[in-house]
Amino acid sequence: AATTPAETAGRVKDLPLEFVPGAQYKYSNTGYVLLGIAIEKASGESYAQFVQANILGPLGMKDTGVETGAAAVAGLAVGYTRERDEDPAILKPAPPIHMSVPFAAGAMYSTVGDLLKLDRAIASRALLKNESWERMLTPVQPQYAYGLIVRTGPDGRTSISHAGGINGFTSSFMRIVDDDIAIIALR
Repeated sequence: AATTPAETAGRVKDLPLEFVPGAQYKYSNTGYVLLGIAIEKASGESYAQFVQANILGPLGMKDTGVETGAAAVAGLAVGYTRERDEDPAILKPAPPIHMSVPFAAGAMYSTVGDLLKLDRAIASRALLKNESWERMLTPVQPQYAYGLIVRTGPDGRTSISHAGGINGFTSSFMRIVDDDIAIIALR
């Protein structure tokens, strides 16, 4: 069922913190919903409008957007899943989810080609000031920066990555910085 970011925030607003902010890292979809709310308040635009005007449009990402549930988006893939105890070859359509629920935590759609444009923006440090890129890509917790996993392997090579999943879909993005290689998987 549809929900609003304010309703999501309301469900957690009275819960105690799990740890002092900045002391640990724990991924949280609700944290991204709160970030989306903050973007809307600071920009005076909807999250979808802000992302389109400040990221997708400037990078020419024409096959990427925020699904708001307001209108059907032509050409979207259908997600499939399999039951845990069934034959792994049997796939069923994934249960639907209204994209107002994940909001800024996963209501986006894209293509490998558009995500390569995002990779090129990261590689060339487009869109942001260099100081902002430095801050965004510097881990604040072991291996975790602002929204990205940043690791240096035993060979000294640095990678930037993040993965995600939502009903019927998984995705993975990795940039091997030292070799200027992007690995993008959408399933």
